[in-house]
Amino acid sequence: MQEKQPRTNDEKIALFAYYREKHEGKPRFARSDLETYFAKAKELPPGNFDRDFTKTVRNAWIHEDDDQSYITSKGIEAVESGFPAEHKRQKEGKPKPSKKSRTSRSK
Repeated sequence: MQEKQPRTNDEKIALFAYYREKHEGKPRFARSDLETYFAKAKELPPGNFDRDFTKTVRNAWIHEDDDQSYITSKGIEAVESGFPAEHKRQKEGKPKPSKKSRTSRSK
């Protein structure tokens, strides 16, 4: 936690999946397995763990498959790099809508 400095719950969840695989030798997990790592890391658990886990899946950091879920290569890269793309996006605010979204609004 100190080295990677995750800022959001979804970043912490990805870090916990990374830790399980790289340091505990447990590459597969169920959603609920990662929830216990908040207490192990002396972090307050999220108010809505399922929402934050789902965001981690949407970020493509975790592939969810019941008790056979795993961290993806994109998730490993995000953790190992310290989540710089996410932190940059947070500083800049929300991403701009795609061209398709802007076009459909102007019609």
